[in-house]
Amino acid sequence: MSAASQVVAPLCCGSPASSENHVWWRLAISAFLSVNSMTIALAVNLSEVDRTDRLILQGIPLCVCVIVAVLLGGPLLTNFVRSSMARRLTIETLFLLSIAGAFFASLLSYVTGKGPVFFEVVSILCVVYAFGRELGRYSQKKVLDALIDRNSSGLMCEVLEGSGSRIVAIAQIQPGDLVRIHPGAMVPIDGRVREGSSFVREESMTGESFAASRRAGDRVLAGTHVVDSTLIVEAEVGGSERCVDRISQALHAAALTPGDSQVAVNRIMQWFVPLVAATALATFLIHSWRLGVAAGLFNAMAVLLVACPCALGFATPIAVWTAMLRLRSLGMTVRSGAAIERLAAVNCVAFDKTGTLTLTDSAPELELEPDWRDRRVLVEELISAAESNLKHPIAQALRPLVTSTAWTASSVRILPGKGILAVVHSHQVRITAHAEGAERAEHRLMVEVDGHKAATILLRETQRPLVAETIRELAQMDIGSILVTGDSPLRAAQLPLRESFCRLTPEQKIAVVRRRKQEGQRILFVGDGINDAAAMAESDVAIALGSEPLARAAADIEWPAPVLSALPKAISHSRATVRLIRSNLLIAMSYNLAGIGIAAAGFLHPVVAALLMTASSTIVTFRAMQPLEQETL
Repeated sequence: MSAASQVVAPLCCGSPASSENHVWWRLAISAFLSVNSMTIALAVNLSEVDRTDRLILQGIPLCVCVIVAVLLGGPLLTNFVRSSMARRLTIETLFLLSIAGAFFASLLSYVTGKGPVFFEVVSILCVVYAFGRELGRYSQKKVLDALIDRNSSGLMCEVLEGSGSRIVAIAQIQPGDLVRIHPGAMVPIDGRVREGSSFVREESMTGESFAASRRAGDRVLAGTHVVDSTLIVEAEVGGSERCVDRISQALHAAALTPGDSQVAVNRIMQWFVPLVAATALATFLIHSWRLGVAAGLFNAMAVLLVACPCALGFATPIAVWTAMLRLRSLGMTVRSGAAIERLAAVNCVAFDKTGTLTLTDSAPELELEPDWRDRRVLVEELISAAESNLKHPIAQALRPLVTSTAWTASSVRILPGKGILAVVHSHQVRITAHAEGAERAEHRLMVEVDGHKAATILLRETQRPLVAETIRELAQMDIGSILVTGDSPLRAAQLPLRESFCRLTPEQKIAVVRRRKQEGQRILFVGDGINDAAAMAESDVAIALGSEPLARAAADIEWPAPVLSALPKAISHSRATVRLIRSNLLIAMSYNLAGIGIAAAGFLHPVVAALLMTASSTIVTFRAMQPLEQETL
């Protein structure tokens, strides 16, 4: 069992909040007793007292260490048994070796009246282990609780029914239900606004701090908050199938998956534990031969105490969970700790175009023929009536041109592969696509009224906000950007990327990614569609935008409502996390190896060794937690 999983395991059992508070109370009581026990032990060791008084005074640290072991020792022993059954050497092995060595050596000295007694060290080790473990639990809980107020469990909402309404649990919502959401309330479902308009705060899902204006037809996500007016939203999915629910599930799964650094730490532990045990044994034998058994036990115990690698066991998963929380504040959900480290290594971002850098909803622009320029209202009325209530792609593209009209089409006929033909108020209206539209930078639709060309509708793609700024910021981070799309070169040229690969099939997208990887680049693929899924799976790391299931399945990171400017920040956070993990590992290993050497040479007192171990572990663990305390959701 890895150190990360050891920290995770108790949390996944679903302990109630009161139980967690009891743990911290037990830890506080144990720390108080341990500090006082150390004070008494130092006073005894530095004073001249007779044997009877010494037995009484040293009996106090003995009682304290037993009490502390009862209060805090359960998880340590449980995790040791689990790892032993799995035939793995973990941090618990060294802790128990150190505790056993300190306790039995001290017990022997206490009974015989010869040699040093360090019962207080046992208490300190129990407190250090429990404190590191609880810090890990706290860090992980911050990640998993990032969405706690947006979870379905126990929350209610108002569903409209006929002329009335009823209050139901969010989990009971079905697609098509109409939900009324008042100002200040959380949006409980994923859906589209049917009535009303309001500013909606979406920072919890997108990372964008400024509220967005949402009106009829706009999509809203569960977990956002209505600001200034009541909205009626039609649910698109069930109450337990929302985007926020998928994110929550992904967060729980990610917290259980160790990253590459944690895997490396687990491998280190497999040789580090035997090395420490062998060094302690050699120290005992050499010093016993030279100075006696008491000196041998004294120095061997110092080796075990100084070697406890709390920094290796706790600091690495804490740093990874912290990074997951930081990316979650940007609207991204990371599926594993390994994704954080792979994201930090990227030096090339491959972007899909449609749905990724451009929005799927086009912006139609009506250009009237010269003879029709004084009849714009008539043309718009005819277009609105012709496309009303149709699900044809052309009709859907023209929705932004819809005006309120009392006219209705008396007949509408689909022209397969071309467009639509309608009769509106005695006028014959024909709307068809230009055959050469795919070769232009925009799509063109021709509008004919009674056989005469009346207008041309230009359908231009809309870029996502901040595309150019994002590309420029990535370049400043020495990260290249390429466009990998199935669309035409003319439309790709509208985007601010210097290198574009156009008209690609899904297989050709894979080939581009493979070629770049063969050239030594680390590829991040950002896409949203089925045609991106294979290339995303081939990339070093992938981010899925939107809600396409196949793309989400192939991605390491989900980004349901992206604000592109957050991408450089996510990479920067990941790089900072990897640097922190590496520096922590360097500090921990340097300290441990130097400390073991000094202790083996007989120059380190066991109490000093325990204090050094505590100080180094605290420093490294709090370094790992520092961004967590600075980040505000």
